[in-house]
Amino acid sequence: MVVDMSPQALPRGHVASLTSEAHRPLAQPACLTFWYHLSLRNPGTLRVHVEEAKRRQVLSISTHGGFAWRLGSVDVQAERAWRVVFEAVAAGVERAYIALDDLLLQDGPCPRPASCDFEAGLCGWHHLPWPGLGGYSWDWSSGATPSRYRQPPVDHTLGTEKGHFALFETGVLGPGGRAAWLRSQPLPATEVSCLRFWYHMGFPEHFYKGELRVLLSSAQGQLAVWGTGGHLRHQWLEGRVQVASAEEFQIVFEATLGGQPALGPIALDDVEYLAGQHCQQPAPSQGDRAVATSVPAMVGSALLLLAVLVLLGLVGRRWLRKRAGCPSGGESEAPAPGFDNILFNADGITLPASVTTEQ
Repeated sequence: MVVDMSPQALPRGHVASLTSEAHRPLAQPACLTFWYHLSLRNPGTLRVHVEEAKRRQVLSISTHGGFAWRLGSVDVQAERAWRVVFEAVAAGVERAYIALDDLLLQDGPCPRPASCDFEAGLCGWHHLPWPGLGGYSWDWSSGATPSRYRQPPVDHTLGTEKGHFALFETGVLGPGGRAAWLRSQPLPATEVSCLRFWYHMGFPEHFYKGELRVLLSSAQGQLAVWGTGGHLRHQWLEGRVQVASAEEFQIVFEATLGGQPALGPIALDDVEYLAGQHCQQPAPSQGDRAVATSVPAMVGSALLLLAVLVLLGLVGRRWLRKRAGCPSGGESEAPAPGFDNILFNADGITLPASVTTEQ
């Protein structure tokens, strides 16, 4: 639906209304989402009202538009019959317009912008097929969805095969640097924000590796802020990215493939954008803690074994010299007070002279 906001069609200050049919009372909170597109020139103001016993305004949008559709969302609670009213208030500017599309009412509260658990869809994340991929792109899937390739058996949100996630099969990419993008809705400029998400990757060891990157896309171009690839464990792993942008931007998850084709999935779940918050370091998982504690133990054991071998070598060398009866260097040595390292004698421990004189 579109309304012409030029002065000839809708004079400055005049209002064009779009009213829904009456809906039954809601037993629980619901989320009304819609996509809107505003002209580059100042189109005026888009106002959203929920009309129950009386009309109340729940959203007002008056920013200039751009080249992208934007996602709007409104939390709705109604104990009586209700309807939603969209109002376009003209600003008296030539070639201005406001457009609406894809209105949807879903149970539960509205998710935060650029946040999604993928249980009820993509939550405003959208995908555009890369040219030459035959329409293949990111998809909405679950562990119960039949697949030619191994994909996550369960999602991260529910931990069951009925839970959903975003999925891309890298086998359709092929060589040549092609990619698949999953884009967020446009987000306002931010000095600091945190992006948290869970990802799942798994590729055969003898194939080239799929790669997952996080890009920030704005009018200034694209900036890569995070990336991973390789033969990863077949489990959900957490990613955290500090985000900053001086202008409006979009978050882009990019799936790419370096080299030859490889058959394997890249999955995303529980994406959360925390506006105005710093990222906290994720707590190590049980497997990470096991690795962290086993590495120092292995290094310490190796050093201890090396020290024992060195001491055995020194003792063996002295024993061989005594049996041969030949002093080293061609003449007899004065008894050494000790060695650089601690010497374990039969009668105790002898410390180097430098140590005994300092104490």
